[in-house]
Amino acid sequence: MNLPSRVKHDPTIHIAVMDNNSNCLLYFQDGKVGLWLETEQRDRHLGIIKEKTLFVKRDSERHLHRKSNSYGFNYNLLKMSKSFDKIVLTEDNENMYVMPKDIILNMGKVMYFKNSEDGNSFEVQIFLNRDIIKTYKK
Repeated sequence: MNLPSRVKHDPTIHIAVMDNNSNCLLYFQDGKVGLWLETEQRDRHLGIIKEKTLFVKRDSERHLHRKSNSYGFNYNLLKMSKSFDKIVLTEDNENMYVMPKDIILNMGKVMYFKNSEDGNSFEVQIFLNRDIIKTYKK
């Protein structure tokens, strides 16, 4: 499979990894991490990696999975990346949580969306309940 032209011709992309659905997990030279969704023909911002830490922001109105009271994280980014071992989550621009990446991988629940049923898609997300997240408040 060839990388999508949007990804292939962007000089700011440091690493691009493609899944079976032509979605690309992107790591930019400035530390930003994104996901190119082929079906939507757009980038989705996942966070930024600095000093072995992934920084993410969540807005409880937009990002909270209400049924499970949890926030989602890109499963394959957490599973594959060796460039960070902790996550700083800022919720609603006021609450900050600092947790080991392994907490999400070990205690989270994987959910599949859209074309991700086979598990080989970068759209797979792992959700961690807010009650667990809140124990890591700073």
